[in-house]
Amino acid sequence: MKSQEISRSRQGLLTAEEVASYLGYHRDTIYDWAESGKMRCIRPGKRSIRFRLTDVDEWLKKQEVEPLSPKDLPAWPLTLPSVCRKKGPYGKTGGTGEMAKAKTKSRCSGNGVYQRTTKRGIVRWCISYYDATGKRIQRVIKNAQSEEDALFARRSAVSEAFQRQLGIRRKPDRISFSEYADLYLENYAKINKRSWNTDVSYLKSMNSAFGSLFLDEIGPLQIEKYKALRRKDGVTKSTTNRCLAVLRKMLTLGVEWEYLEKDAVPKIKFFPEKDNLKERFLTDDEEQRLLASASPTLRSIIIIAVNTGMRLGEILGLRWDQVDFNAQRIRVERTKSGRIRHIEINTPLLQELTRLKSLDGRSPYVFLSDVTGKPLTTVKTAFKGACRRAKKDPDDKDDPGIVGLRFHDLRHTFASRLNLAGADPVTIMELMGHSSLKMTERYTHTNIEQKRKAVEMMAKAHPQRDGTGNGSSPSCAVQEAGSTIQ
Repeated sequence: MKSQEISRSRQGLLTAEEVASYLGYHRDTIYDWAESGKMRCIRPGKRSIRFRLTDVDEWLKKQEVEPLSPKDLPAWPLTLPSVCRKKGPYGKTGGTGEMAKAKTKSRCSGNGVYQRTTKRGIVRWCISYYDATGKRIQRVIKNAQSEEDALFARRSAVSEAFQRQLGIRRKPDRISFSEYADLYLENYAKINKRSWNTDVSYLKSMNSAFGSLFLDEIGPLQIEKYKALRRKDGVTKSTTNRCLAVLRKMLTLGVEWEYLEKDAVPKIKFFPEKDNLKERFLTDDEEQRLLASASPTLRSIIIIAVNTGMRLGEILGLRWDQVDFNAQRIRVERTKSGRIRHIEINTPLLQELTRLKSLDGRSPYVFLSDVTGKPLTTVKTAFKGACRRAKKDPDDKDDPGIVGLRFHDLRHTFASRLNLAGADPVTIMELMGHSSLKMTERYTHTNIEQKRKAVEMMAKAHPQRDGTGNGSSPSCAVQEAGSTIQ
C-alpha cells in the first residue's frame, strides 16, 4: 500500500479494497453494500467511493448483535471442498474425499484452513495467512470445533494484521476495577473454581486498594502499594501472594475479554515464601494422645488423614462407592487439581473403614452430620478441642496439649512418613496428587530425631583428630576444651 493511502487511512478514510481487506470480504461485496445502503459511504466524485473508519466499526459492531450467517460470507465458502490436498511421501500431493486424519498435515485449497492430527490422535483446526511483511503465519485454533470456527478466527487474525499495518488500534472499553471484579467473580471464578468463596475475600481487600481505579490504571506502583498495605495490616506473605495470583489471572483475562491491551498488563512480583514453610507434623506420641482425646467421628477422620494424606475436603466428601474393599484402593475425586488419583489402603486403614462400613446404614457418604443428616463440612472446632485435651499429664492444668498443629499437618505427616520409610519421590508425588516434584519436596522433610541421628552417624564415620593424627571422640574434645577453659 502506498504511503499516501496509509496516511489517508489513518485519517479515517478507506477505499473499498481496504475495507474488504479489513473485514475479510470480497471487494465487490463492499461495493454492493454501499450501493444498497447497507454500509454508509462517501462519494467525493462520480467514480470514487470512500468509507469512514468509524462507520465501518459501527457496522461491524452491529453484526455482533446479530451474528453473520454462513450465506453472508461469499468469499469464504463454509462447506468443505470436495478435493483436499494431502501431503504424501516426498512432498507429493493426492487423495480426494473427506479431510484426511493422519499425522501429516492436510490442507483444503482456497480458504486458508486445514486440519492437523497430533501424535495422540487429536484432530485440530489450523489457519494460514500472510501478514503485512509477507511472512506466512500458521497457528492452531485450540477451541475450534468446526471449519466455520476456524474461518472466523482466520478473519479476525487477518483483521488484526491489517490494523497493525495501518497503525489502527481499537481502544478497549474502560471499566472500573470494582465492576470488573464482579464480572470476574460471576463469569470465571464461580464457573471454574471450586474455591471461589476464597476469591471473594481476596477481592474485598483488592477493592479497598483498586476500587476507585480503572482496570487499565493499575500499574506496578499501585501493585507495590497494595503489597505494602497488606504487610502493614499484618497479612502474611503467603496470603498476599494468593491475592496477587488472583489479580494476575484477572489482568490476563482482561486481555482476552478486550478490556486491556496485552502490553498494558503489569508484571507482578511475588513475595518469596521459602522461609515461610511450616515444618510441622504429628509425632507418634502426639498421634496416640490426639486419637484418645478425639470423638469417634473425628478419630476415624484423623486415621484416614494420617494413612492417606487426603485433604479435609476430600475426606468429608468421601463416598462408599469410592472405596474398593476388594482392590483395597480409594478413588479420590474431589481433588484440588481436578484430576482423579488413587490411594492404596494399608492394614490400619482397612480395619477402620471396615468398622465404619459395618456401622453405616444406607447413606452413600462415609461421614454424616448427626444434626443435619448431610455430609460434614468442617471439623475445625472439634479438632482444636481434641488438640487442647491431648495432654501428656491429664491432671496438669498448665499443660496446653498439642500446640501449633493444623489438620493439614496430618497431610504433611503422611508424606514425611512415606519419605522416612524409603518411598521414592515419584510415588509420594502420585499419592499426594501433586503435579510436580517441586511441590512434593515441601512435604518430604525429615524430623528432628532423624537429623540428630544423621549428624551422629557422620561424627562416628569421621572422628575428629588431634594434632598428632590420633582420633578423638567429640565428647573427649569437649572435655579437653572444658578443662583448658577452667
